[in-house]
Amino acid sequence: MTLISSLHNLSRSMGCALLVASSGKSLVVHFVLGELLVYVAYKLVRRDFLCWMRLDGILSVTVSIVYRLLVKIIVDYSGCLHLRLPNELGGFAFSVSMLWAQIFPFVALQLYTSENENVNEMKENLNIFLICIFALWLLLNIAFFAMINLKFIGTFVSTQTAGQYACEWFLTADEDQGRFGAAFYNRISFKKPIDREVKEWVAENIEMWKLEKPVWFYIEKIPDDFLPDDVFEAEGGANRRRSIISVRELVGFDPLESVSAAALNETAALSSKQEEWKTFAEEIYMTRSGNYKSNYTHLKRVFEINAELLAPLLTRCPNFKTILSYILADRFGLRVQAVGMETNIKDWGVEECRRCGSSLATFIRNRQTGPAAIEAWRHHYKQLDILFDEVDGFNDFVLVLAYNTTRDSIYGTVYRVSVGALLSFLDVVTDLYVLSTYYSSDELIFEANALLGMILTGIFIQICFVFVQYQSKSLKIRLVEALVTLICLRSIVDAFRVSKNHKDDEVVLDCLSELLVNRGIELATESIPGVVLQLYVWLTNPSDAGSYAIASILISAMTTGYNSALISFDMDIDIPHRRVQPTFFGYIPDDSGLRGRCFILIMLMGAVQNVNRSVGCVLLLTSKTRLLAIFLIGGEISLYLLYKIMRGDYFWHFRIVGKLSFFVSFLQRVCVKIICDFTGNLHFRHPGELGGLAFSVGMIWAQIFPFFAFFLHDDGGKIEKELIFAFLVSSFGFWVLLTIAFFCSINLEYVGTFFDSKTFSQYTCELFLNSQEDPIKFRAVFKSRQEFTRCISREVREWVAENIDRWKEEGEEWFKISMIPDEFLPAQVFEAEGGTNRINTIESMSDILKTGILAKTGMLSNENKESKIHPQQQLLSD
Repeated sequence: MTLISSLHNLSRSMGCALLVASSGKSLVVHFVLGELLVYVAYKLVRRDFLCWMRLDGILSVTVSIVYRLLVKIIVDYSGCLHLRLPNELGGFAFSVSMLWAQIFPFVALQLYTSENENVNEMKENLNIFLICIFALWLLLNIAFFAMINLKFIGTFVSTQTAGQYACEWFLTADEDQGRFGAAFYNRISFKKPIDREVKEWVAENIEMWKLEKPVWFYIEKIPDDFLPDDVFEAEGGANRRRSIISVRELVGFDPLESVSAAALNETAALSSKQEEWKTFAEEIYMTRSGNYKSNYTHLKRVFEINAELLAPLLTRCPNFKTILSYILADRFGLRVQAVGMETNIKDWGVEECRRCGSSLATFIRNRQTGPAAIEAWRHHYKQLDILFDEVDGFNDFVLVLAYNTTRDSIYGTVYRVSVGALLSFLDVVTDLYVLSTYYSSDELIFEANALLGMILTGIFIQICFVFVQYQSKSLKIRLVEALVTLICLRSIVDAFRVSKNHKDDEVVLDCLSELLVNRGIELATESIPGVVLQLYVWLTNPSDAGSYAIASILISAMTTGYNSALISFDMDIDIPHRRVQPTFFGYIPDDSGLRGRCFILIMLMGAVQNVNRSVGCVLLLTSKTRLLAIFLIGGEISLYLLYKIMRGDYFWHFRIVGKLSFFVSFLQRVCVKIICDFTGNLHFRHPGELGGLAFSVGMIWAQIFPFFAFFLHDDGGKIEKELIFAFLVSSFGFWVLLTIAFFCSINLEYVGTFFDSKTFSQYTCELFLNSQEDPIKFRAVFKSRQEFTRCISREVREWVAENIDRWKEEGEEWFKISMIPDEFLPAQVFEAEGGTNRINTIESMSDILKTGILAKTGMLSNENKESKIHPQQQLLSD
């Protein structure tokens, strides 16, 4: 909104400046006054001229004139969204003003005259500038409407008058507070069509209001003719105190709101009981699973521990554990099933509890907010009223569950991956169209073969990954999965499995991780090089590129941005990642609206960076010195690898040894660098990937690179350089605006991760030393390369010795003793585990491949088990 308003102000001011600078100095006065007079006439014709404040006589007319003119000027020069309210301009007048504010500078430019001999050149330059400003304003508006709650879009074109709005507000308000504000904080004349309804409502409720004295109730605000006769006389009759609008209301302070805020401040402190319920809700939510039975087993133990807190709840609903088990499962449902009203909640069986618990996920998905979903859930199952009304803290308890479920629900992921699957499928379709177009031209056979090679390379690598992912499955299943990849349905199948929350213990990676790996392969092998190739053909052979070349380029760029955003977004909001690495994951806010905005911004940033970087590469490739592109890109990668080597951060964090370690690390570093350069994937700022500092430098260079390539470009005039330069400037400006909007939307406490210079070794040691939970510490030291934690080996050894007996007894899922190297085990534990014959897992490709295919082929180097001696025993023997 800030950027839209700034551009709006600039456009409007430019128009006025052009009129003032024109030979007809009074022209600007005529234009501006004409607009104001048309607006005032519009308000008068619609009988909507008098402002909402309760003033009478000449003062009312004077204030209304000043008020209307000020509001119109503010909207014309800032586009303040609040002033689309029917009490102000109104939605329709607001939108017309917004459009006219963008047209106005072009009209002023056409009327602009000057004695300067270069006036035509000046007008041409100004015209280009205004077009760029308008295009940027339009893109920002599209982004804005893509982020807001679209159910309010009608307010931008509404033709309601202030009177109609006040009447509708009164008639549709659910609470007395809202009705009182609609009826008595606006001009009384606005309510003439509903006088009877207002009088009946006051008569029915005024005794209750006087008794309860709600903070919003001011009897002085109610005019005489709206009061019942007995109340009117009791208040003093003709001498009763009456209230007119105050100065505070005149300048915009609503006492209704300020008093309510004061009352809320007085009652802000929560009782200890409510805090207990909230804490309990957070605890059980953190340990939930997608399986009802697993939840129920866990809840039985938790309910026993918290028996005193839960006693009032279980007295009224003995089977609430069953309801809660289904709530925590968060399963997708298309409809809400009813429970008979004649049944008592004490008598509910498993079926009734299942219907009630499962329905909450559906309400959350449809209502989008926790409180609205809980209200609808309670409304549908009236038997729940006794729990909300009689169990102190229960409302807070279910609200915490609803808020967390709304934040972490899988259905946002389902939507994202489904759209991504559609984009990927469209990308494949357009690529096939482009491929057939290239083959139909004799001049583009080489380019066609290159594009086909990219597509086949991506498919080949995905098929290889299929055989790794499904190695424990039968050959038939692996062939079927390979066929799915071969016919380009991989993205759709992956998205379907994520939507179903598919679980399979026999595969290497879960369905979401599988999807992200396939997205990464698609980015590196097809999407990124495909955009470069298609841009190259379109710029050098536009007539042979085909009618839909631009459409294919845009779809490929958007697919690239979307897939990159999907990886960054889902990695950051993943609860296990946030719990294990809270200092890195968490930059995306928990608010669902801000999350949607961040996703769109990340996607657009990735798409714009992909296009900019690709244009730079194409400019070098079409230059007379086309080898310069290879030298520049190769030089970038070489500098990056040198930077990693000099900092002792070259090897990838998986525990791979020998020559394979060097090869895999090289492949990973190069692929991550290329993906990051062409998409700006935010996850790759992780110390285990590029690192924050290298990431930010890479992002800045990715924007400088196309300008650098532009100035080096020399093709003898085949490409219109002025058009390319204008595009690069506009694209860079748009990227800057998106980046600013992104940093304004995220949790700013994570800004440091974008510039952090820590190596992964430093990050791992810090994670171990600063963590309080054993699972986090265990993962930090035993799922990474052993040399990363060499500087804290003494602390690790002491920690293992203190806790290993307890870990073995508790048998937690995260604890795998085979992950602990021999030298970190106490001597007695080492012997108990088999000594030299113990199972010792090298967490590397065998962890990625689950069963260690590479270990079977001998590619992983292991020390001779027979020669292994525990370090403590070696020390004693020495």
